[in-house]
Amino acid sequence: MISLFTNLLTLAPPPVFAQIERAAKQFEHFGSPPSKTFNVVVIGLFIVLLILIAIYVAQKFIEQARKPGPALALFVELCDRHELTDIERRALLKLSRRESLSNPARLFVHGQLLERASTQDSVYAHLYRKLFAK
Repeated sequence: MISLFTNLLTLAPPPVFAQIERAAKQFEHFGSPPSKTFNVVVIGLFIVLLILIAIYVAQKFIEQARKPGPALALFVELCDRHELTDIERRALLKLSRRESLSNPARLFVHGQLLERASTQDSVYAHLYRKLFAK
């Protein structure tokens, strides 16, 4: 049993520190470590890269936020078809928020909401005549 143990010791790898020392000697031909200027430049480039990535992600987030959802897309299409001005569109959006409509395009279907609002504001009266004139 002792002879087996001594055989295993002779087959065991050299100590870890010796391996590290040999590896360090192999890389000595690469020269001295980089200068402080080099380190600053590398860190600066890394920071610039991070900033560019952050700008890209922010732009994608803003583009996604500006895309109208399906409900608003239908509203915009209906406004285009009826040739409504920006002021008229904003008035309809304001009315849909005031009436707590989940889909502002419902104003084009349910004329009674616009008719009710037309008694309070001339803009809504004009829109009611423009959209539901008989």
